[in-house]
Amino acid sequence: MQLTYQVSRKTLLQGSRLQTDFIGIGLAFGAAMIAVPFVTSISDRSLMDTLIGSNRLLLLSVGLGLASGALFALGYWAILLPLKVRRMHQQNPLLYGETRLVADERGVELIGPRGTSKFAWQELRGFKENADVFVICLSRSVGYAIPKREHVDGDVSRFADLLRWRLKRL
Repeated sequence: MQLTYQVSRKTLLQGSRLQTDFIGIGLAFGAAMIAVPFVTSISDRSLMDTLIGSNRLLLLSVGLGLASGALFALGYWAILLPLKVRRMHQQNPLLYGETRLVADERGVELIGPRGTSKFAWQELRGFKENADVFVICLSRSVGYAIPKREHVDGDVSRFADLLRWRLKRL
């Protein structure tokens, strides 16, 4: 089976959002922010001497950490990732032009204007999808975004069935 498609900036952004672990980013940043006010306030012995003071400090640290982690993840999702994708789309010549995807019982071949990549099914980690794109995942952070509707010719539903049969949904 074969699909022919163009990788648009929108497709690349959708694929990048699927591939990025925003909860992990937010939790990591939040954990760091939990530690900062708690560690910096330990030197204030009058606050730490009381059980109520230490509980308030802990609650304040956790609240600030969770709020800052959520804000950081949201900012990354809404601002930083789109800027990164825009720059990547402008600067990467491998993303320009038509791409042909050929999938069969052995694996997937991606044929672009400047190169070809071929993967056996067992070399691929799995796939992710949403309403707009599929992402064929090579690793936790590397994948190929393939549009479902925009700029695509071929039997997308047949390709979806093949992915679901051959690969694990991540």
